[in-house]
Amino acid sequence: MADYTTKPQVIAVTGNELVTGDIQDDWLSWATKKVNLVTGKVYDETTVTDELHDGKGESHIFLDHYPITSLDAVSIGGVAQDVDTLWYRNNIIGFKTTAPISLDPLGAPFTAGYKNVSVSYKHGVPDKKPIATETATLLVAIRALRAKGAKSSGGVDSEKYDKYSIKYGKSPYGGMIEGYEDQIEDNLNLLGRVKHYEIFP
Repeated sequence: MADYTTKPQVIAVTGNELVTGDIQDDWLSWATKKVNLVTGKVYDETTVTDELHDGKGESHIFLDHYPITSLDAVSIGGVAQDVDTLWYRNNIIGFKTTAPISLDPLGAPFTAGYKNVSVSYKHGVPDKKPIATETATLLVAIRALRAKGAKSSGGVDSEKYDKYSIKYGKSPYGGMIEGYEDQIEDNLNLLGRVKHYEIFP
């Protein structure tokens, strides 16, 4: 999977406050993984081929990734199924019936067996990728600005020893970082944040 952001994008969002050397390569993939983790989705349409599942004698199965954007192939016990006879929603697939779509057992189309169901499909949320890209870009910008600000402010904001405390100058990028954090929170709400891990570096 390609990273959602690039060094030039990070430099541009900061108005050239950063240069290429301020941004570590691994921060780009870190930000992509963080966005995916917190939202529970990927924003590039991704193809999964021959994902194996145990049939449990139920009318539906849960796939490993979501949301499903298309079913390409399904086989049960080595027998190809007509994908037009299946429905999908989020990460669930099942056989269509004349009854409304439900998760109630309607027979046993997914025959019980060990790794006997093979599914090839696409998943992702490509229409929201611009928001994911902006979020990843801002995450990397925050990380780089904090690192650059720590160098210029001695690395710490304050120290405390027993009853005495010493305050140092704050990072010159504090205002930018706060604005980026607010925008990231707004973006995560738009993307459908599902996990409340600490998002900021």
